[in-house]
Amino acid sequence: DEVLLMASFALKAAKLMPKQLFVVRLHPVLSRTFVEKMLEDLGKIPKNFQLSEYKLVDDLNRSNWICYRGSTVVIESIIKGLRPIFLNLSQNVKNNDPLPESLRFRKVVDQEQMLIELISNDKQYLSKNNNDLQECVKFGKQYIMPFDSKKIIDKLSVNGP
Repeated sequence: DEVLLMASFALKAAKLMPKQLFVVRLHPVLSRTFVEKMLEDLGKIPKNFQLSEYKLVDDLNRSNWICYRGSTVVIESIIKGLRPIFLNLSQNVKNNDPLPESLRFRKVVDQEQMLIELISNDKQYLSKNNNDLQECVKFGKQYIMPFDSKKIIDKLSVNGP
């Protein structure tokens, strides 16, 4: 249901903004073939819409925005400098958004036209030196702590087997 909801939204947005590429990443447990068959029911697929065939890191490196619904992939995305845009399609932002409302760089949209306007305005606004972006990146880096095997080894060495 979530894939159909998001893909339908992305398709409509792609038709409204034909010069902007819209990429949908599938959850790893979903069958690409199944999703492609679902998309056939939504009508003609524009050339600026695609299902990703790349690794996550590659998609993040080639993107400026991430539209999400409750996925923690948004944390990795903001660390890479992408603008997080919560798709509030069920009016459930308070229950499903893993990002706090206090992050000014995070945006919420509930209609395709709102997304198009945001992207159009952002093309002039996005900058790696943006203070709101830096606040978002800091949040992401504090949220995801890198694995430090040295700490585990030190702890095991002190306490013994």
